[in-house]
Amino acid sequence: MRRAAARDARCGGRHRRHHPGDDRVNAPLRRYRSIGEIILEAASVLLPPARTTVSETAARYRYLSNPGSYVGPWRNETTPYLVEPMDVLASRQYREWVYVKPAQSAGTECALNLMLYMGLVNPMDMRFYEKTETAARTFARTKLDKMFRHCPPLQAELLPGKRGANAYGRWYRNGTHLQISWPTKNTLSGHSTGINFLTDYDRMPQDVDEEGSPFYLASQRGKSFGSMAMTAADSSPSFPQHDYDWRQPKDRPHLGPPCEGIVALYNEGDRRRFYWPCPDCGAYYEPSFRLLVPGPSEDIEEAASDTTMACPACGLSTPPAARDGMARQGVWLRERDKLALSGDSAFVAKARTRTKLWRTALAKPEPYSARASFWLKGPASTLTTWEEITLAFLRARQRYADTGDDASLKTTTNVDQCEVYLPPRQRAERAAEDLAERAEPLGDRVVPKGVGCLLATVDVQRGRFEVQVMGVAAGGDLLVIDRFQIRKSKRLDGEGHPWPVRPPSVDEDWDLLTEEVVQRSYPLADGSGRRMPIRLVGLDSHGEPGVTERAYAWWRRLRKQGLHSRVQLLRGTGKLGAPRVNLSFPDAQRRDRKAQARGEIPVLTLNSNLYKDALFARLDGAPTGAGAIRFADWLPIEFFQELCAETRTARGYRPIPGKRNETTDLLVYALVLMTHLKLETMDWNKPFRWAATDWKVNNTLIAPESPDADPPKRRSRRMADWARKLG
Repeated sequence: MRRAAARDARCGGRHRRHHPGDDRVNAPLRRYRSIGEIILEAASVLLPPARTTVSETAARYRYLSNPGSYVGPWRNETTPYLVEPMDVLASRQYREWVYVKPAQSAGTECALNLMLYMGLVNPMDMRFYEKTETAARTFARTKLDKMFRHCPPLQAELLPGKRGANAYGRWYRNGTHLQISWPTKNTLSGHSTGINFLTDYDRMPQDVDEEGSPFYLASQRGKSFGSMAMTAADSSPSFPQHDYDWRQPKDRPHLGPPCEGIVALYNEGDRRRFYWPCPDCGAYYEPSFRLLVPGPSEDIEEAASDTTMACPACGLSTPPAARDGMARQGVWLRERDKLALSGDSAFVAKARTRTKLWRTALAKPEPYSARASFWLKGPASTLTTWEEITLAFLRARQRYADTGDDASLKTTTNVDQCEVYLPPRQRAERAAEDLAERAEPLGDRVVPKGVGCLLATVDVQRGRFEVQVMGVAAGGDLLVIDRFQIRKSKRLDGEGHPWPVRPPSVDEDWDLLTEEVVQRSYPLADGSGRRMPIRLVGLDSHGEPGVTERAYAWWRRLRKQGLHSRVQLLRGTGKLGAPRVNLSFPDAQRRDRKAQARGEIPVLTLNSNLYKDALFARLDGAPTGAGAIRFADWLPIEFFQELCAETRTARGYRPIPGKRNETTDLLVYALVLMTHLKLETMDWNKPFRWAATDWKVNNTLIAPESPDADPPKRRSRRMADWARKLG
């Protein structure tokens, strides 16, 4: 009790319990040794700001501590391509700033160095937006804390105690505030902030809570600051190209492809690209991925290790060792300046340009846009290697060729190369006429030499069955040997003419498939008279109302005839993330199912996007003997046009309005049947006997029949036969 009373007395009476807020009020004050120190510190507020740029401030004060990577002062020579973008961030000539950058190119350091500049040289409130709350917290606790910890002058500018820093903000003695945030309707409204920086822009929602673009919303926060305001965004591209037939305009050589996100913002600015000089001819050119040349080795890693860059002016190869020196001599050129220097040429011959034009292009004294936009391609980054970029691409391309999965190809294109991704299927270099030129003389509806088995696929339409027959050859090649339609039924009208087939509504019409497809066979091309039957028929059982029910009923009739094993019902799904293929047995006893299945009919569900990716990868260059798609030369041009009737979007393939795509679907179904029959993984040196390309070994061939011979009669098996068999 005495101690409590004494404590109350020291506190001036009644003792108060401690509250967290007391630390801010009672934070320890700095001790001054004389009144002169107080006057000098107060007078420092009246001093004019230092005439220094963001890059110069970073070189003077910034210290990096990344054990295992680099520890030491910031050096602009290490990343020379960042100097101009950093300095423009503090320029009053521009109010917006956009930077398209590859991964691992120190792009985020632009924002950190700007924070350093705002804290030491040019005080102004700043908001830094990460893509999510978690990313914002991680940035504040790692990169931001590390910069303050290793920069004593910047740390000294913070208010003392907890008033200077919290989880998402920093407060300076000069009264400015740095806030770490993430894009929401509330964080992008209700405040005035001079500098707003959005990082990793393409990973942000492009419509924030249905309020609009995050870049536009952020730009509204700084309007009251006039020419002092700056709205900035950086990111590597992640949105695919919209117009698949887009070509680079000659009068706009720096224009990016039409797409959303950071590239769209870049296109609306002055469009700067980084150029460096060829060490052989001195011409300046943009170091893009298309100029990288892998080594001649067939081994992917060896080819990547020998990667060089070809100069578009002289054609000579530049080794990787010259990259850093070229980067230090590199320059940023706006689109208009580049056109003034060399027109639509792919390079700038400095030796043949006027000195005044060159100096103007570098100085950029008169901005023609309020938005400065920069695009740095992946090979120009000094923090990665050409070998790594090439190896990532070669591996991704190989995976795409093997599986049809283009996820890795998209990643390396966006992140390593810093290019807008265009799925291989959508490149307009392939046209129906080009495919038709690859047609071969495979014979007229015969089995070409080298085919081991036949597959037939059926696409069910409202008034017809579309049928396509393909042979499977060594290496998984698919040879289209027949294509026809079933349009007329056996049902006759009053005048004796056949009615059109009605697959969604008439069971009887499906039996035509049994006669004309399932039991069909084709003569071998060797003239021996032998025939090859169709091994398996794949049919899309999902379509218009009534198709699924009729398909299931047809399958049951086939089972009674013992033919059901030669038919596989299919169903496609475009759902993202769906398995490549999945065998299931629908159960019609559930009340939400109308199709008459009872858990007895096998249905193969396929991921149509993955299989179409695999198909178009084959069409785009699979060689003979390695999965090529081959065509008979009698096929009409309409057949090939149906292979060019779909486009791939971020959500999957979409048909082009007004164009038919049956050929694409029928080939996809054939690839699914190959998966189901294990032909994808079969060793073609030791094939199944029913798939043997050596017709002397193949056990499914039908021997030629004498025209005068009676068909063999099947003798019914008697109980005595079973008794003798069982002994």
